Amino acid sequence: SPSSAASDVYKRQAEYRPARLKKLVNDGTILDYLTDLDRAVTEAVECQVEKMLAHDQEYLRAVTVGDLAKARGLENMDRLCAREPVYAAMVYV
Repeated sequence: SPSSAASDVYKRQAEYRPARLKKLVNDGTILDYLTDLDRAVTEAVECQVEKMLAHDQEYLRAVTVGDLAKARGLENMDRLCAREPVYAAMVYV
Protein backbone atom coordinates (compact mmCIF):
# COMPACT_ATOMS: atom_id res chain seq x y z
CA SER A 1 0.00 0.00 0.00
CA PRO A 2 1.18 3.57 -0.61
CA SER A 3 1.21 4.48 3.10
CA SER A 4 3.32 1.46 4.02
CA ALA A 5 5.64 2.28 1.13
CA ALA A 6 6.06 5.80 2.47
CA SER A 7 6.67 4.38 5.93
CA ASP A 8 9.36 2.06 4.53
CA VAL A 9 10.95 5.03 2.76
CA TYR A 10 10.91 7.00 6.02
CA LYS A 11 12.63 4.17 7.87
CA ARG A 12 15.36 3.87 5.23
CA GLN A 13 15.89 7.62 5.04
CA ALA A 14 16.11 7.84 8.81
CA GLU A 15 19.27 5.75 8.58
CA TYR A 16 20.91 8.17 6.13
CA ARG A 17 19.53 11.62 6.97
CA PRO A 18 18.69 11.63 10.66
CA ALA A 19 19.13 15.38 11.18
CA ARG A 20 16.76 16.33 8.38
CA LEU A 21 14.14 13.82 9.46
CA LYS A 22 14.42 14.89 13.09
CA LYS A 23 13.80 18.49 11.96
CA LEU A 24 10.74 17.40 9.94
CA VAL A 25 9.36 15.59 12.99
CA ASN A 26 10.11 18.48 15.34
CA ASP A 27 8.61 21.03 12.92
CA GLY A 28 5.49 18.89 12.50
CA THR A 29 5.99 18.66 8.74
CA ILE A 30 6.84 14.97 8.48
CA LEU A 31 3.35 13.99 7.28
CA ASP A 32 3.47 16.58 4.48
CA TYR A 33 6.94 15.36 3.53
CA LEU A 34 5.85 11.71 3.44
CA THR A 35 2.70 12.56 1.48
CA ASP A 36 4.72 14.48 -1.10
CA LEU A 37 7.32 11.71 -1.30
CA ASP A 38 4.64 9.05 -1.71
CA ARG A 39 3.01 11.08 -4.51
CA ALA A 40 6.34 11.58 -6.28
CA VAL A 41 7.24 7.88 -6.02
CA THR A 42 3.82 6.84 -7.34
CA GLU A 43 4.14 9.22 -10.29
CA ALA A 44 7.65 7.97 -11.05
CA VAL A 45 6.52 4.34 -10.96
CA GLU A 46 3.61 5.08 -13.31
CA CYS A 47 5.92 6.97 -15.69
CA GLN A 48 8.31 4.01 -15.74
CA VAL A 49 5.43 1.57 -16.31
CA GLU A 50 4.22 3.63 -19.29
CA LYS A 51 7.70 3.47 -20.81
CA MET A 52 7.95 -0.28 -20.20
CA LEU A 53 4.52 -0.97 -21.71
CA ALA A 54 5.29 1.09 -24.81
CA HIS A 55 8.00 -1.45 -25.68
CA ASP A 56 6.31 -4.62 -24.37
CA GLN A 57 5.28 -6.54 -27.49
CA GLU A 58 3.17 -9.02 -25.54
CA TYR A 59 1.24 -6.17 -23.90
CA LEU A 60 0.77 -4.37 -27.22
CA ARG A 61 -0.55 -7.57 -28.85
CA ALA A 62 -2.96 -8.14 -25.95
CA VAL A 63 -4.32 -4.60 -26.29
CA THR A 64 -4.59 -4.95 -30.07
CA VAL A 65 -6.67 -8.14 -29.87
CA GLY A 66 -8.74 -6.84 -26.96
CA ASP A 67 -7.45 -9.25 -24.32
CA LEU A 68 -7.86 -6.76 -21.52
CA ALA A 69 -7.35 -9.30 -18.73
CA LYS A 70 -3.94 -10.23 -20.13
CA ALA A 71 -3.06 -6.57 -20.73
CA ARG A 72 -4.00 -5.69 -17.14
CA GLY A 73 -1.94 -8.59 -15.82
CA LEU A 74 1.08 -7.42 -17.80
CA GLU A 75 0.58 -3.86 -16.54
CA ASN A 76 0.57 -5.15 -12.97
CA MET A 77 3.72 -7.19 -13.60
CA ASP A 78 5.53 -4.19 -15.07
CA ARG A 79 4.38 -2.09 -12.11
CA LEU A 80 5.89 -4.60 -9.70
CA CYS A 81 9.13 -4.64 -11.70
CA ALA A 82 9.31 -0.84 -11.75
CA ARG A 83 8.72 -0.30 -8.03
CA GLU A 84 12.00 -1.53 -6.57
CA PRO A 85 14.41 0.53 -8.70
CA VAL A 86 12.22 3.62 -8.49
CA TYR A 87 11.93 3.35 -4.70
CA ALA A 88 15.68 2.81 -4.38
CA ALA A 89 16.49 5.80 -6.58
CA MET A 90 14.10 8.16 -4.87
CA VAL A 91 15.05 7.16 -1.37
CA TYR A 92 18.78 7.64 -1.73
CA VAL A 93 18.90 10.62 -4.10
